[in-house]
Amino acid sequence: MQVLSMMGYTGTPISQLHNELFRAGGPHKFPYRYMDAKTVTDLLHSCGGVVVLAHPGQYKADNVMEMMIEEHMLDGIELNHPRNDEKTREHITSLCKEHDLFMTGGTDFHGLYTKTPYPLGSFLCPKEGLYRLILAGEQANKAFYEKHPKFKK
Repeated sequence: MQVLSMMGYTGTPISQLHNELFRAGGPHKFPYRYMDAKTVTDLLHSCGGVVVLAHPGQYKADNVMEMMIEEHMLDGIELNHPRNDEKTREHITSLCKEHDLFMTGGTDFHGLYTKTPYPLGSFLCPKEGLYRLILAGEQANKAFYEKHPKFKK
């Protein structure tokens, strides 16, 4: 959309043109189906990935975090996010400590032309969460190369 704006086809990248092209039933909005969350998290874990619940302050169902924790679907929860109020942050901190999950942070940055463009770096990942993400990546790499030695450098 930014390129279309730069070429003069629309005034701003997020504009009437965007809404016309990508609205429900619009010419470039395609039908899709979501996999259920348990299938997705199991698949990610089987590949050595970690699963972090992003922007939990946006969910309307209050028990989403607890349900996903009970089902062993999560490795972490996003703590530092612009839409997490103080009560949500306290709840996330408590759940993560109780269940040995790590906390992350992020701006959910979708570009400069959104309604609320939080700059990159506005909401950082706590150090412990960052270290645990790095460790998980190292463990996943080690497991991969042990399983597939022909790819080793």
